[in-house]
Amino acid sequence: MSRSDSEQTISSVRLDIPPRRQWAHGHGYCGETVVQAFGLYNGAWISQQIVRDVNKGEYLIHHVTPEDDQQRRPSGGGGGGDPLTTLTTLKFSYIAWDYQNACQPQFPAYGLWIKQCLLQGFPVMFRTKLDQFFGGHIMPITGIDYSNENTFDEQDTVYYYSLFNREILKQPLSILGSDPAARRVYCSWGCVPLDVCWGIAITGLLDENKVCLPVRLTVAEWDEPCVANRMAARDMIGQVTVQKLTTGKQYILLRYSSYVDVPISGDETAFLKSNYTSKHDFTAHDHIYAYTDPIAINSNGSTYYRCIADPLAT
Repeated sequence: MSRSDSEQTISSVRLDIPPRRQWAHGHGYCGETVVQAFGLYNGAWISQQIVRDVNKGEYLIHHVTPEDDQQRRPSGGGGGGDPLTTLTTLKFSYIAWDYQNACQPQFPAYGLWIKQCLLQGFPVMFRTKLDQFFGGHIMPITGIDYSNENTFDEQDTVYYYSLFNREILKQPLSILGSDPAARRVYCSWGCVPLDVCWGIAITGLLDENKVCLPVRLTVAEWDEPCVANRMAARDMIGQVTVQKLTTGKQYILLRYSSYVDVPISGDETAFLKSNYTSKHDFTAHDHIYAYTDPIAINSNGSTYYRCIADPLAT
């Protein structure tokens, strides 16, 4: 059945995730850049190189065949460990699409899964295929236009970035899901195969005791100097935004200079005993608080911000 504005109301979700530019070095850092973009959305700066180092090779959102791995190595890619273990090491929580056990064809259920993740505020990294033999691209889905939140609709339109320019791409699911061998339609940076789909939604940073407030981090620069190609790292100024605050309550914003030091459990007192490098105390006068950190963020590292209620405040 065709869809028109007179028949159905179109709703939209757009997550506030700006474009990032990937490194082209080493078979491309598309997966690493998506992790970086989703890190910023959750209050963390993570260099593309750190993602690759932690992953011990090219960051892909699924395991590759030995043949695929060998094709990547001449261009500096290949290798790599478990992508989900890497996310856990970097302190992310996530939901992964179960491409190994999903019913065939996978794409309808996959399209609904993407929509339900976005409706919860969770961005999705996904992989396309450029042809049936080899080649693909990992990109971030940051929005969707939809008519019904509970069913798959091939006319739903998703929004994503290519990681090569600032343009946001939009594609209806009817085109995004396509057999790479058929190539019957044009998809921007490839299509998602109908029989096997890959995706990971980032749900936040690990916080087992649920004591941290949502934090967003932005930097002015949309790219990162490619230290893997011998470029010099740069210092950046971070704009931190804390959300879901209670007016009149006192909070503490903690800064960590490495993902290694960020706690994943404990109450507010435990966070104050952790290995943070600086803190900023503030009283909420609104439900959102913006703070410009005077201490620069080095692009060739990882910097995390966590916000907790002040346990000593009366």
